[in-house]
Amino acid sequence: MITRGFQSPLQTDLYQLAMASVYHQKQHNPTVTFEYFVRSLPKNRDYLVFAGLAEALEAVRDMKFTRTETNYLRTLPGFQSLNESFFLMLERIRFSGDLWSIPEGTVIQAGMPIIRVTAPLIEAQLLETYLLSVCNFSTSVASKAARMVNAIGETEVSLFEFGSRRAHGPEAGILAARSAFVAGFKGTSNVEAGIRHNIPVVGTMAHSFVTAFPTEEEAFNAFYEVFPETSVFLVDTYNTEQAIDSLVGTEVQGIRIDSGDLAAHAVYARNKLGPDVKIILSNDMNEHTIASILERTQEEGVLPDGFGVGTALSTSKDAPALGGVYKLVAIHTENGYVGTLKNSPGKPSYPGVKQVHQKDGVFTVALENEFPDQGTLLEQIYDQGFQIKPDPTLEEIQQYCLGQLNVYSKVKHTVQYSKGVEDLRQQVLTKLGI
Repeated sequence: MITRGFQSPLQTDLYQLAMASVYHQKQHNPTVTFEYFVRSLPKNRDYLVFAGLAEALEAVRDMKFTRTETNYLRTLPGFQSLNESFFLMLERIRFSGDLWSIPEGTVIQAGMPIIRVTAPLIEAQLLETYLLSVCNFSTSVASKAARMVNAIGETEVSLFEFGSRRAHGPEAGILAARSAFVAGFKGTSNVEAGIRHNIPVVGTMAHSFVTAFPTEEEAFNAFYEVFPETSVFLVDTYNTEQAIDSLVGTEVQGIRIDSGDLAAHAVYARNKLGPDVKIILSNDMNEHTIASILERTQEEGVLPDGFGVGTALSTSKDAPALGGVYKLVAIHTENGYVGTLKNSPGKPSYPGVKQVHQKDGVFTVALENEFPDQGTLLEQIYDQGFQIKPDPTLEEIQQYCLGQLNVYSKVKHTVQYSKGVEDLRQQVLTKLGI
């Protein structure tokens, strides 16, 4: 359960509010549909894992402006001359529309609608910045985490998120911890993520702890006296193998190794300390180093118990930015809707209110009621401002995601557009004279 997250509707771009003020003044606030989708896959990705829906829904639930916030807006250049009715409208505004989404944890491809919002134009527009921020980042991290989950395969090795200190701000660290858990990580070092999301919290000790005592042995003994049942010693501060040797015959529960030849050290530690001592490896881990270490240790007949992953995960280091966009696709009228699109080079969009169908590894993007008898991925969560689908637990999302990853490992997914979508796009282009 999120205890706090979305703080204010001012967590948006100024132009969202400027556009809203024009819509209000011109009394132009029709019901519209926006869709969130990813334009293209990042480099080194052949799929993504959708995450961040829970935080996006927080923005929907908390769509309200306080008097303090509107008073600030009244001071901004250009906003000082706006009619008072605009600010009063913001103070009264609440989300009153419909929201559909693919389940969080779904393996997705570029080009398919992920979230669909149908609401009065001002309401739908004001969701854009926050929705893109949390979903793009969370999906990036969950997708990176999934690659690491795939790297451990069917072994009993656990993955832990250790990246808060490298994340792009404290709140990003919490989003990263949750997204990693969605994809199958077992825990996080971030304590706030633990209380917000009920993620198991794990931790060992720092090198500074060891160097704060006259000797390594004194540091280990001090830690063990306070945490006799959960001690995990960091053994690479001075000499890794000497530290491991000093623990032979002790009641140590686990060790962490953070430098050197991690595979060789892990084999040495297992042979010296036996099967019951947990061995955790860290130090700039990614899916490639994890796979390499597992291959080398398995050749020796041993495995580490877990990996602590930091920078590469919490920043999605090799693909840190996701091209997710939120585009207007339909303006609703009494006689149906008018499709809208963007036709800029390299940035096209498809008009119409759409649904996604999945069969035999193919995502088919179709008009909403084009294939009424086929199963659908987009599920309705909000109906006229009321949430009609309860939030799943984070554990349920994780189990669903792991099932998705298992299927994806056997079937490569592609995206295609239905004839109805293609025809509507051509109709809109023709109408625009393009």
